[in-house]
Amino acid sequence: MKLGLYRYDLPLIKALPNCNNATIRSGLIIRRYDGWGEICPLPYHSLETIEAAQDEAITYLKALNYNEKYEPKLPSVQFGIDCMNEHISYDISFYSKFSKTYRILLGTPKQIMYEWFQMLGDYPKVAKLIVGQYSLKDELRLIKEICKKAPNIKLILDASMKWSREEAYTMINHLPKDNILYIEDMCDNLEDINAVAQSTNIPVGIDKILHYYTFDQWRKLPNLTVVIKPSLVGGFSKIHELVKMCHPLNIKTVLETAMESELGNYNLQILGQRNKNFTVYGIDCARYFKYNLFKPGTAEIDRSLLTVIWEIDD
Repeated sequence: MKLGLYRYDLPLIKALPNCNNATIRSGLIIRRYDGWGEICPLPYHSLETIEAAQDEAITYLKALNYNEKYEPKLPSVQFGIDCMNEHISYDISFYSKFSKTYRILLGTPKQIMYEWFQMLGDYPKVAKLIVGQYSLKDELRLIKEICKKAPNIKLILDASMKWSREEAYTMINHLPKDNILYIEDMCDNLEDINAVAQSTNIPVGIDKILHYYTFDQWRKLPNLTVVIKPSLVGGFSKIHELVKMCHPLNIKTVLETAMESELGNYNLQILGQRNKNFTVYGIDCARYFKYNLFKPGTAEIDRSLLTVIWEIDD
């Protein structure tokens, strides 16, 4: 196969918070000979739809077929095409080795606590917890129980812009701060985030907030981590430009998933390994998919899980 675009609609074993509790993750796989990339806008976070991404991907492939030049504009399409053109070689053992140090914790507080107990001491070094979903009291109790079972854990708390300034103060004043790596998008504006960060000295991260403000506006946040989801940021050049701006200012940069499939997360891991200025978190969502795009124990894509959108033979 010379060129192709395919769609997947994979069921999840747990609903996605902040994505209207979606239980299906949809994305596109773009192919050029043996090169594969994933185009995966995140609903309610990306500024593009999967339909728009599909149209642009087809336009790109048709131009490529006729040796014409077309520069994609949508971030998820840019990143998928760059991965495809890299012809990344997949090694499942490489992927699994790095996925064990980090956990995304999805579900109700009761479900998460049950899962945590089942680990029986085999805890990750870093875990991410989506907060702002339940009462402050319930989420604080959950955080304290997690840290009680794993005293050395470092937690990323993602508030997804749900907390008010007052709620952020309340939560932070009761948190086990030594266990907090950073709090991501704690409020829906930079003014509140900066006020809380300055007065509590809590490390902060920005993810979705990143796309609503300029570099000059957010770079002054103290103890800052910039969370880069390539599906939302764009292609390799945009990602490296962002890292290049942050590095001289000692702003930490983290590479993170936007709940891509196993293929997409593998590509993220490769990108992170190639740039030592990245810390790679969030490459742990494959276990929330009922099916994975790689056939079990192989690096071969399971074509039975894909719907053909557009393709052309040699």
